[in-house]
Amino acid sequence: MPDAYWFACALHQGVACVGLSHKYQKQTPLSRTCIKGANGVLQLCVQVTHDSRHQPVAHATLSVREQWHRLHQRSLQSAYGRTAFYEHYGPPLLELLETPPLRLVDYNLSILRLLCSSLGIPLQVEEAAVPQLSWPRFALKSYYQPFGSYVPDLSLVDMLMNEGPSASALLRQASPCGE
Repeated sequence: MPDAYWFACALHQGVACVGLSHKYQKQTPLSRTCIKGANGVLQLCVQVTHDSRHQPVAHATLSVREQWHRLHQRSLQSAYGRTAFYEHYGPPLLELLETPPLRLVDYNLSILRLLCSSLGIPLQVEEAAVPQLSWPRFALKSYYQPFGSYVPDLSLVDMLMNEGPSASALLRQASPCGE
């Protein structure tokens, strides 16, 4: 699940484009994201089967041995259950985690569809790999986060739960960093 910066770039491009044929790599946004809880930043990791490594993303399968999706549900409820917009965005997200599909790509696309729909960003899925473009990094304004001071580089879920519909305006206000 990409972070808020990825969505800022997609919003500025006018479309979120995802390619399916590049190789799966662990420790990337394909299988992990960060949220902020009462005890600091939590990294949520999706577990894939061992034989999924070095295959195209479209063929990577989720592990059913670990109950990672239950941990994700509890973490999201704990971190955001009392936020202003949890009642609106929380239940659909938790429903997606209730019974994850077999393939990583199906899991990621279902979450991307939900998040893109919440922001009004069209999602374009390509069978081929999307070329790695030199997209600029975006400077996002800080927003309200419970549990201490502002932490950047979190999942878009953090922004949606805390800012709700204003998240789209925050992403639109983001400006490319001079790199």
